Amino acid sequence: MKIFDNIVKLKEEVINLVSSNDIKIISIDGKDGSGKSTLAKSLCEDEGYIHLNLDDNEYLDNEKGTFIDYIKYDKLDEDIKVNMKNKKVTIIDGICILKILENLKIKSELKIYVKRLSSYGLWRDEDYFDYEKKADEIIQKSEDSIKKWVNSKAITQNNPELKYTYKKSIFHEIIKYHYEYKPDENADIIYERIE
Repeated sequence: MKIFDNIVKLKEEVINLVSSNDIKIISIDGKDGSGKSTLAKSLCEDEGYIHLNLDDNEYLDNEKGTFIDYIKYDKLDEDIKVNMKNKKVTIIDGICILKILENLKIKSELKIYVKRLSSYGLWRDEDYFDYEKKADEIIQKSEDSIKKWVNSKAITQNNPELKYTYKKSIFHEIIKYHYEYKPDENADIIYERIE
């Protein structure tokens, strides 16, 4: 695994790996908001690679609350196969990307993971991915914090009707995916993006 905090050096590495290893499928993974799409666009702009953004309505039935079950797999599979047939390098970015590609029986030949760092160099999402704990513990801790916040709002706003309701979300999906696939530990390249 190689780690980069400089996008120019990262681009040079990707270009070198693509040309020397005949790579056609690159995945960019990371938590929501980490900068996956921005990195993908940057890698594509100079080299003519094809970018497939899974957050796009073309590939995702938005507004469902979760991600993996609402990907338009037929469309995604068709576009990837057309690009492969035309010998185009395809960069696919999205949360839970390794699971989605596995569902399509497609393997990423170069796995990039984006970590969002604070100005102090600390990984902003590290608390969510402490693999010595269980995914359900992390989810429960987060749910408890949200419930506490909603309850305090109900009290301070004197609104007893304001109640917390549990709902499975993309957050839960991302946490469970990370604990199953460990994309941050199994990436070929880590991009540490300082905010």
